Amino acid sequence: MNDPGLQPERTWLAWKRTVLSQGVCAALLLHAAVESGRGPVILPALLASGAVCATYLVAHRAHRRLRATGTPQQMPAGLLAMVSALTMLTALTTVLLWL
Repeated sequence: MNDPGLQPERTWLAWKRTVLSQGVCAALLLHAAVESGRGPVILPALLASGAVCATYLVAHRAHRRLRATGTPQQMPAGLLAMVSALTMLTALTTVLLWL
């Protein structure tokens, strides 16, 4: 019998913290975009919102797999790469538009 202990719960909590922190950043970017009144500044806020949604979907999929099998499984590299790329694109766009 394979007993994963509390590792699955810790992993799920880590995913939830990541989604929460990304959500806060996206909300701050959206607030800054609205306050600045500049049109292109909304792009980072939209990218950040997309990153939040993608991260949530990846986390939900991982949690659903974990509950079904009872053991943690490696996430597909493509999903993790997509979320990472979207987050990096958000940061780069934010820096370039606020220079």
